[in-house]
Amino acid sequence: MRICIVTTQHVSYNPRVVKEADALTEAGYDVTVVGVTTNDLQHRFDQELMSSRQWLLATVDYRRAGFGKSFRWLWTGCRKEFFERLASRITLAAGFAEGAHGREHSELRRLACRHRADLYIAHHVQALGAAYHAARHYGAGFAFDAEDFHTGEYRNGENPHRVATMEYLERKYLPRCDYVTASSEEIARSIEKKYGIGRPQVILNVFPLTPPLHRRALAKTLAKGGDGLSLYWYSQMIGPGRGLEEAVRAVGALSKPCRLHLRGKLIEGFGDLLNKILRQSGSVAELCFHPPAPPEQLVQLAAEHDVGLCLETGKDLNNMLASSNKLFTYMLAGLAVIATDTPGQKGIIDQAPSAGTLCRMADSESLEAAIEGYISHPEKLAAAKRASREAAETLFNWDIEKKKLIRVVEDCLAHPKTK
Repeated sequence: MRICIVTTQHVSYNPRVVKEADALTEAGYDVTVVGVTTNDLQHRFDQELMSSRQWLLATVDYRRAGFGKSFRWLWTGCRKEFFERLASRITLAAGFAEGAHGREHSELRRLACRHRADLYIAHHVQALGAAYHAARHYGAGFAFDAEDFHTGEYRNGENPHRVATMEYLERKYLPRCDYVTASSEEIARSIEKKYGIGRPQVILNVFPLTPPLHRRALAKTLAKGGDGLSLYWYSQMIGPGRGLEEAVRAVGALSKPCRLHLRGKLIEGFGDLLNKILRQSGSVAELCFHPPAPPEQLVQLAAEHDVGLCLETGKDLNNMLASSNKLFTYMLAGLAVIATDTPGQKGIIDQAPSAGTLCRMADSESLEAAIEGYISHPEKLAAAKRASREAAETLFNWDIEKKKLIRVVEDCLAHPKTK
């Protein structure tokens, strides 16, 4: 049977889609991922990733190189502005909400319809309309994976029209889904309560158990010690409002020097700000910046360090509810974890309390105390590393979660809703 996954991101920056496509392919399904191409660097990462995949990737190319592509970018941008600033202010019906929420809707819908499937799975609110249209066209199943609590991605009162558009789309499409999955228990409960649908099946955003290529780095990390604590944080972007300012202040106040490694695309000027904060502390700690890396290298790269930082600030409701990808990456790499006490992260640490330490959100003193606890008690650090890896092996890995996904898909295809 054929399954089409519809996303509005590059697959190389959407590991949840990649894991889903891999798992469904391994289970014997013919899988196509329909997405977008917007960036040359991410496109190269996509190509590298697809060189080892058994499923098909089809994308709408929105890169601006060349006359034809530049025209498409300009045209789709103007079209989105029309829907967002004018048409959707009159009504969200008649497809105006779909057009307002993403420039890719029309092209993504047409591309999805060119790939006939028995089930269409949407990722991200912007993909809901395209996936539903294709599913209805072929009389196929329709599903949604809530990677985040999307209507909670803004602070109270921030961008109310965009939030209203997302709420309209989710309220329109989620009750029509054969199933909905979510990336955390807190997100599943919030979706159930908000839209009055059945509780989404929770599929944690974890990763496959470490392959042999990574085990050597893992063994090196577990045996490491005595050369100064190595702290690690990664994301797509290194920028303000992500807890990094507090992390540098905490590092600057430590009793012993350590190294803080940050991986991602550095926002212009932000590195200078962090270095200034560190200099003002008078600390001899090191601050190291690293470029983005493909998802398949993240565990291996994390395994070169001692402690992984999950510094969610609770800046919005989604940030409070989500279980950070970082947390599971660090566990798989065998790092001790320090995480802020958001409900989403606390729920995971509570299941493996020896693997990590909770600190208060946006509080450099609380973070400093957590780091100092590992510096002053190396036996605690070693035990946390072992417990972290054990939690990954027994609780938090994709080998466990993908079985839940396969059961949900099998049930959906065996007992489809009447559209």
